[in-house]
Amino acid sequence: LKSVRGLTFTVFLQSYRDIEILMRAKSTNDFYAFYDRFIEKYSAHIQEKEFSLATRVYIMRHAYLHKSQSAIILDQNRSETIDGTDEKILGLLIKNARMPTVEIAKKTGLSPTTVKYRIRQLQKNQILKGFMPVLNTAMLGYETYKVLIDMSNPGKKKTLVQLLLMNQHVTKITELIGKNDLEIKADFRSVMDLEKFLRDLRTKVPEIKNFDAIPVAKDA
Repeated sequence: LKSVRGLTFTVFLQSYRDIEILMRAKSTNDFYAFYDRFIEKYSAHIQEKEFSLATRVYIMRHAYLHKSQSAIILDQNRSETIDGTDEKILGLLIKNARMPTVEIAKKTGLSPTTVKYRIRQLQKNQILKGFMPVLNTAMLGYETYKVLIDMSNPGKKKTLVQLLLMNQHVTKITELIGKNDLEIKADFRSVMDLEKFLRDLRTKVPEIKNFDAIPVAKDA
């Protein structure tokens, strides 16, 4: 599955879920083409499955490390067309966001000036929205959790999102259409910190009906 373009995985611990597959698809046809192949190959190993549509994603810095919080917002407000050269540049940056412009130029056959211009245009068109480090938070003493939230009044989701955007533990928020209303990714030093976080959320947003906190074993 790792060879399939556009897929990422989360492996869970201590949960009725074993694995989460995130797929970026251009159309429902693309999704079902993958899904049919996946089920045909792995159905014997699957007991239950759930589907959700991510409508908006907020990716935050690790504010608990540097006390500064901001969010990169990914949504579906419009589409842009890029050419094969831009695809090559993005592919190189995905593998190594710190790759020097001169090296990108060598690999693409462009001049460094052209590479810089194309990257600026990708940023201007909000296709390339930021560069962020991938941390091994376990080595820093943190455990990562995914928290799935159901709300009695989904109309209050915006209030909850604004509250989460200010929380230093939260590194990702995903608005969903499906069984859950929100999915949160957050890092904590202890289970007590997680419990306090969840209590505070319920106190401040009583419209939270239920939540499920799942330790993350691995992201890939």
